[in-house]
Amino acid sequence: MSEQIQLFDNRMYVELPASTTKMPQDMVQRLYRQENRPQQFFYREEGELYFTFSLYDKPLKNESVASAIHGMKNVVEAAHPLSIIDQTDVLRQGRNHCGYFAFRSPSVDQERYNLMYVTAVKGRMMLGTCSCPLEDEDSISLFGQVLLSIKDR
Repeated sequence: MSEQIQLFDNRMYVELPASTTKMPQDMVQRLYRQENRPQQFFYREEGELYFTFSLYDKPLKNESVASAIHGMKNVVEAAHPLSIIDQTDVLRQGRNHCGYFAFRSPSVDQERYNLMYVTAVKGRMMLGTCSCPLEDEDSISLFGQVLLSIKDR
């Protein structure tokens, strides 16, 4: 069961699992110590499932989504050399394109599965992530559904 969440002054919406809630600011600051952190955070306490969303004032067209996600993949590989990239692709849902790559990364007490994606929202770049423990196959299977549910208004 999912719930439709509206983001960025109703510029876009996404369907997240119904048990997902907005992450409290103190938790955001603990997880993301740097100042340049994502703009919107949602999570499900049980299972340590996280979703982030950031809308940037950077133009992006569907034709540029593949090169944008490849650029992000290169940044992650350079910044986190212990991460293992699993796959990279572009989903085409109607008139929207969503580029993504999946990667595994170590964390304090477990390995995590992460999905980073880029799509255009009102002609601007929206960058998002989904993250869960590597062994949480149910959450991993949800990530594709989340990507396909992203719509701009």
